[in-house]
Amino acid sequence: MRFSRLALTGIGVAAGAAVAFTGSGEASAALLLPASYPHTQSLSNGTLTVTVQNETSKTATCWISVHDASKETQLNLRAASVNALIGAGIESSVLDNARDQAAEGALKIVWNGQTIAKDLSSTGTWVSNRTDTSYAIYQECTTPDPILGWTINGLAQVYKVTGTGKPADNPGGADNGGGDTGGGDNGGGDNGGGDNGGGDNGGGDNGGGDNGGPGDTGGDSGNGSLGNLFGSS
Repeated sequence: MRFSRLALTGIGVAAGAAVAFTGSGEASAALLLPASYPHTQSLSNGTLTVTVQNETSKTATCWISVHDASKETQLNLRAASVNALIGAGIESSVLDNARDQAAEGALKIVWNGQTIAKDLSSTGTWVSNRTDTSYAIYQECTTPDPILGWTINGLAQVYKVTGTGKPADNPGGADNGGGDTGGGDNGGGDNGGGDNGGGDNGGGDNGGGDNGGPGDTGGDSGNGSLGNLFGSS
């Protein structure tokens, strides 16, 4: 049986929201505009949040994957391929393969068949711990009617989220911690027990070394060679 506008009223979809009615029998499917599954997204301190609203009157199932922002164009091509198959009424392994390809290489699969009750929303979160300030997101939702055997497919869509990434780490045991400035060059190293501490300026060049006792200044100006020079007559 072919779809009609009357058929969609069983799922509570406005006639204007449908793009096409395709297929026949149990494999029949309608293609809906993204307005049927609106979304909001944010990225703050490396944490990505996506909220999807189900505007149909049946329970929806959604898939969301997060990709590197540079993959946005590639994702759009994959989404177009999925939508072409849905529009042709193909509910088969070919469509499943196209959907798998759309999610291929994802940094994170946020949803893999997340259900959303009618007229409600659901939120997915990914704590990335990454410094990236933008990502590309692939979203696809369907609303099956198990009683009538109809499947209402939302257009696969790609959108971008922009925000702030997680700040890069600044470990304390490196140059500014216990390294050069701490126990390294300026701590117990060059300025501590090294060059300026017990090294060059401490017990080294300026301490017991060149300027101290047994060194150049302490030795030469004491009872050393200059004292013997003036002490003999």
